[in-house]
Amino acid sequence: MDEKALNSLKRTRKSKEQIHEYFESCRESIDESNLFMLRKACKNISILYLIMIGIALAFVPGFRITLPHLIMLPLMVMYYLINLNILREGGTLGTTAAYLTCYGFYLGLALVFITIDTITYPNIQAFFLPMLMLVYPALFIDRMWKYGVEELIILAIFFAFSYANKEWAIARRDVYMGLGAFCVSMLLAQIILDVRSSQGLIMKELRGISSLDKLTHVLNKGALLSKIDNYFLQKPEEDSCAMCIIDMDDFKQVNDNLGHDTGDKLLEKIGTLLIDSFRAYDIVGRYGGDEFVVLMPKMSSLEILQRRCQTVQEEIRKIDLGNSKPFSASIGAVICSDFRSGKSIFSMADDALYKSKIEGKGSCTIWVYEQFEHDRPLFIAVGSDDCQLTQHMSNDFGNSYKIVQVNNDNDAIHQISQYKKLIKGVAIEVDSASGIGLTALKYIKSRECFATIPTIAIVSNEQDSLICRKYKTDVVLTSDTPYIEYRDRINKLIGI
Repeated sequence: MDEKALNSLKRTRKSKEQIHEYFESCRESIDESNLFMLRKACKNISILYLIMIGIALAFVPGFRITLPHLIMLPLMVMYYLINLNILREGGTLGTTAAYLTCYGFYLGLALVFITIDTITYPNIQAFFLPMLMLVYPALFIDRMWKYGVEELIILAIFFAFSYANKEWAIARRDVYMGLGAFCVSMLLAQIILDVRSSQGLIMKELRGISSLDKLTHVLNKGALLSKIDNYFLQKPEEDSCAMCIIDMDDFKQVNDNLGHDTGDKLLEKIGTLLIDSFRAYDIVGRYGGDEFVVLMPKMSSLEILQRRCQTVQEEIRKIDLGNSKPFSASIGAVICSDFRSGKSIFSMADDALYKSKIEGKGSCTIWVYEQFEHDRPLFIAVGSDDCQLTQHMSNDFGNSYKIVQVNNDNDAIHQISQYKKLIKGVAIEVDSASGIGLTALKYIKSRECFATIPTIAIVSNEQDSLICRKYKTDVVLTSDTPYIEYRDRINKLIGI
């Protein structure tokens, strides 16, 4: 084999590999492009078709509008509604749905042209369908073998209609025109695919470079938020997922004591660690500074999520950059099993992280997003199960408010985070000796988005009373305060 033939073979093989890689790695952009072209085609073909009908009526002798001409109108109306629905759903479809939608449009268009070419004009050679076949590869992106199968299906229908409605001499010309259009169409498809695959892979590489954080090699903030939004747009309602936010403890001290170069090396190692620790299809990104976010699709196990978070914390502690004390990270995570918005999950994971920070370095807080929807405003009561205050409140305020009883700080903060917009007040039993109530109280009053929630602290000694006042608790009452006074203070506090 001479050198020219060998080079030609290499170019052909490289072209096939490039096209294969394009379809494997650029599915989403191909689907988006096809759906975009579908919208453009529907709009432009509809306008052009009406203009051409008007021109034909005005200038073509003997032209008349027949039933096949009118079939085009319901096809365009149907696809206008389909496109409208797709846009309402976010403008995206799965690969199979996008393919069926686009090919369905082409097939419908081809059937209209076949009926015009063979039934409306049985005495002349076909013109409309061969023209449509030539533009198909420029309209939608598809694999070569699919182009071939799709065009052959159209040709088979066309030949059958032509044979049934035309004289044999004219039908033979239709066969010739159809086969010629098929060959040219396949040649154009190959050329267009070569160009599109080359451009598509270049754009993918550029997007990849622009979407990565240069230091940590995970997604940057913009790409991270975009990926999360796209996931929740396309996520089936029944699919579970989890999100965790990882924040380095005392990172400023790392920069101050070990230098900014060491701080950068630490962030780079954490980026590599997160890429290695999570699945290939998990979404890992740097939200900003020393804060990282991981979204885990199809994560339904609380135990697995806990182990993942613990593993990340353990691996961070093992990092050695000349530090005298181990590095540590706090984590806030949320797992949900039904459809929620990315913003609500992120907000709750951020609240969980804040709780971890309050509890101390290296803490991890994981919450499960509840599926219960409350029909009334909430009043959270934090204390023992036999708390008389809760029982009295249920009797006095139960018709207007849902009294939610929780017996630990974690559950209290969980409820406050998830239902923050519904909460009208919080009553907390505080005992500094056991630590009960202090974390919840500190959390509410130190976090800006919760600080305005009316809060009542119930204490048993003066020391606890001073602590509560230090945190600027709205009302501090002793445990032996008569319930009538409790009720009056609650009424005044929440504006009843």
